[in-house]
Amino acid sequence: LKEKDLDFISLELSSFQLENIENFKPCISMIINIGPDHIERYKSFDEYYNTKFNITKNQTEDLYFIENVFKDVCCGPTTLGLSQEEIEKRAKQIKAKRISVSKFKKADIFVENDKIYHDKDDIIDVDKLSLKGIHNLENTLFMVATAEILKIDREKLKEFLMIATPLEHRTELFFNYGKVKFINDSKATNVD
Repeated sequence: LKEKDLDFISLELSSFQLENIENFKPCISMIINIGPDHIERYKSFDEYYNTKFNITKNQTEDLYFIENVFKDVCCGPTTLGLSQEEIEKRAKQIKAKRISVSKFKKADIFVENDKIYHDKDDIIDVDKLSLKGIHNLENTLFMVATAEILKIDREKLKEFLMIATPLEHRTELFFNYGKVKFINDSKATNVD
């Protein structure tokens, strides 16, 4: 935060950090996925979800909340995203502009015919993404939504999405043997 020449700072916050926020007011907030991690700390999934939604607590109408609408029907905890039902239960506390992303249905940013779209604009073919795996496709939808909000040049975004590399030990391709690929995902924090 001491750097004067930065336009933005990106933070990943745990539910623990979101429990007691007072003045924290992100320009863009998002809940990428929610799963039964750390549930021993909370009395119920509702309490856990409510804590996660504290990220929107101080946002105003001129800011953004990117919502993950991967599922239509609530089927209990899932790391594939929040059901629309779970988001709508907390809709009154979301004052920011809501931007939706989805792999399965029309949204502001969505996947159709193996392409990522923003409204009717084709952003990139899924097979050109350098980060592989369903979870990385979900992460990419949030990156695209953020880039669109910030009006980042689409060619620059596309270039980045084609060359981005995972962090060490995160779905890291480390060896090919014929048709077999060996992936190091030793830093994963859950089975998903």
